[in-house]
Amino acid sequence: MVEKIPTLLHSLNRALNGTPFKIAYRVQNELVLYFYELRWEEKNVSAEELLARAMDAILMLKVLPRIEGDEELLGEPLKKLAEFTVNYKQAHAKVEEMQSRLNAHFTSFWP
Repeated sequence: MVEKIPTLLHSLNRALNGTPFKIAYRVQNELVLYFYELRWEEKNVSAEELLARAMDAILMLKVLPRIEGDEELLGEPLKKLAEFTVNYKQAHAKVEEMQSRLNAHFTSFWP
């Protein structure tokens, strides 16, 4: 996990490239803490599954709510986010919702 989490978050930042919404170490720390807590509570669940659940939650709580803008700013990053979130059920559904609202020339996490 020591190498997997930074690699995962680096991929997220690549999806957010060209936007002011890139993440920093605080999100990484929160992801690690949440993953650790899940691991402590659910010892019989694989680390990969717990990391996916933790990442989905962090995306929904810390990353996606900050994202808002127009087609010029978010057109390409939302496409990349849709690819990045394909394994994160809640976040992927929210990104698709945000993409559909972008057709009205502006989108945000909040309806």
